[in-house]
Amino acid sequence: MIGSASGVQQGYQRTVPTSSVVRQWTQKDFSADTQALLQNGNVDLPLTLAAGATSVRGDAEYVAGYGAEYVYETSPLNSPADIDHVLSTAVVAETSEGYDVVIGENPNGDGHIALYILGSTIIGATSVETVGDTIQREKEEDTDQDGSDKIGEDDIDDAPGQEEWWRLSERQKLWIRTVGDFVLNLYKASNIYDQYSDDDDENDSQCGLNATDIDMAVDEQVTGRFSSSSTYTLFSGEYRKTKNNVATDYYCVHDRDAFVRTYADNPTDLTDGSAGERVSVELMEERGYEIVWPEGGFDEGDTSEIGPDVIAYDENTGEYVIVEAKTTGSTDAVGISLFNTDAYDGDPQLSEEWIENSIEKLENQGQLDSSTVDELILALDNGNIRQEVVFVRDVEGSSTRTLANPRSASSDISNKSVIGVDAVTVIDLKAEDDSND
Repeated sequence: MIGSASGVQQGYQRTVPTSSVVRQWTQKDFSADTQALLQNGNVDLPLTLAAGATSVRGDAEYVAGYGAEYVYETSPLNSPADIDHVLSTAVVAETSEGYDVVIGENPNGDGHIALYILGSTIIGATSVETVGDTIQREKEEDTDQDGSDKIGEDDIDDAPGQEEWWRLSERQKLWIRTVGDFVLNLYKASNIYDQYSDDDDENDSQCGLNATDIDMAVDEQVTGRFSSSSTYTLFSGEYRKTKNNVATDYYCVHDRDAFVRTYADNPTDLTDGSAGERVSVELMEERGYEIVWPEGGFDEGDTSEIGPDVIAYDENTGEYVIVEAKTTGSTDAVGISLFNTDAYDGDPQLSEEWIENSIEKLENQGQLDSSTVDELILALDNGNIRQEVVFVRDVEGSSTRTLANPRSASSDISNKSVIGVDAVTVIDLKAEDDSND
């Protein structure tokens, strides 16, 4: 073993866990042209390939991980020599979505490979193709039943900037995120269309909701998908029956099984809370927040036994976000009963007293360092803490309900003297378009 790759943390949202080093590349390993390319792309040397690890989620449809083990599992690369070939033939080096990305030739076939680098540590790799090749392939696949092409050459623009879209037909749009002239991410509108069609065939009523069905003021209704490949309809707005308006996101999940397979440790039993905790980390990361706790997110079998389920940092506002995740099979909405606890002198979860006691306990158990605890306490004293709930509900007939309408000031969770919840995310796995609530 050469040494150990120390935990590397940027002002982004991920941390590279400690792992043994497989290979390192220093300046002398590259030609002058490659050195200049890496320097212009702000790629720091030396580069490190850590041993890493993989974690198969659900029924192996989703593999998480980092480092050499993850690279070999999920890309055409099989050895440090393969990675060396990609680096030595690099044609692009840029920063994208918080990662440094280096693209070079595929040593085991045609095309190119993108290496994803975080804090000088190579954590992942994937095959990539040029924008032109992607457009041509999608054109060939996007045809009428009689085989005629739905689009003409005039409909194809030049290579995009960081992210642009093309309409290839009435039901096919492409959103492409690029580094140089290579495609990093491709999102196809027809996938959503097909997902809706499949869901409608299986359950005509599932997710047939609109803004008037939800017990909150809905400002926006959009569709998207989790990393589980489960499509959702998202209703964003505010709950206004509390003293203070509570920012509320209501997700109506289209494919419950895909969601559960990805996020729950045991897909047949959600009572351990793992689904809520794991999707909470993903939601915070999607916002671009740094995950302070749990460091590196939740692995299979992990649960948060002490205090908050997630602590995140919003670099844009300078605020810490304290998240309490709840997974339930009850039709109850989010109300004070969810947060009452006998722990920590009976302070309700997410209250300022509970937050302070919780982070001190995490420090005493060595799970938060003293400097982080000091920053959290200072943020709490200065009002730079946001309290959020992520509520995963898996029960028939639960749709349209978000927060419980408080009957008194003592049960109003938006009230600082009670809890002071700032935002709630409700994820319904069995929503219906006709609720009796």
